[in-house]
Amino acid sequence: MNVEELLERYAAGERNFPGINLDKSKILKNVDLRGINLRGVNLSSVRIERSDLSGADLFGACMVGSTLIEVNLSKADLAYASLCRADWYHVNLSEAYLVGANLTKAALRNANLFYTNLEEAILIRTSLRGAINTEQVFRIHDAFIWNLQLPDGSIDERPRFEFLEY
Repeated sequence: MNVEELLERYAAGERNFPGINLDKSKILKNVDLRGINLRGVNLSSVRIERSDLSGADLFGACMVGSTLIEVNLSKADLAYASLCRADWYHVNLSEAYLVGANLTKAALRNANLFYTNLEEAILIRTSLRGAINTEQVFRIHDAFIWNLQLPDGSIDERPRFEFLEY
């Protein structure tokens, strides 16, 4: 499916697009896709800018190498998504659900992490440089963390599993 067809069908009221493969030759800019179901979709290498995907269902989506700039993913379900090598800048992940997500070598620069759920997530060589609201984020029970770049730019090099109780 190409981007134009997806946008047309969404504008006509359709919200369920699980498992589709999008043509990655286009950049999604200034689109409103609130509440869209993209469960299990291949969005590897996709580029999305200044768009609203709040409440989107991206469970198990492949977003390897994706680039997101100023995208609203608040309350989105990104559980078990593959976000390896993702380059995200100013992405709103407040109240997003990233349980079991693989964020290996991902950069979530200047991300809003207010009540983001990262339980069981894999954060290997992940950058959270400039991230905000991290004091409310770290629901990281059973997460694997190694070489994590913290919001202040420092590196936490200790490999560990987090076992935090709330």
